[in-house]
Amino acid sequence: MSKHKRKTKRQKILSDLHRKIYSLRDKPLVSVEKSVEKIQEEKQPKIQTAVVETLPVRPAPPQGEQVSGRQVISAINQNTLRNYPFLIADISKTAMVTGAILAIQILLFLLLKSHILSIPGIGY
Repeated sequence: MSKHKRKTKRQKILSDLHRKIYSLRDKPLVSVEKSVEKIQEEKQPKIQTAVVETLPVRPAPPQGEQVSGRQVISAINQNTLRNYPFLIADISKTAMVTGAILAIQILLFLLLKSHILSIPGIGY
């Protein structure tokens, strides 16, 4: 007995498009236009709704008051930390790796500059 091969994502998309095309052949022109509009709406990314959902909703300050930059930044930071709990760990790891690379570069430069270390083809 042979096993049934699973369809790849590309094959599934192609078969879905074929079904939509064949279903549109038998329909009158008015319904075809509506179906094409629905397909186009499905293909459009829904990024705007995701952005709106993640932004903090705050009432506007009264006319006499001003919002300081620190208040806005703290609101953004609190919202970011709630949505991405792994962010602090990732940023700290990135900072450590970047700092280590910079320290090694400075140390290598000083060693080459004072002629303690010599690498063929590199001279200061």
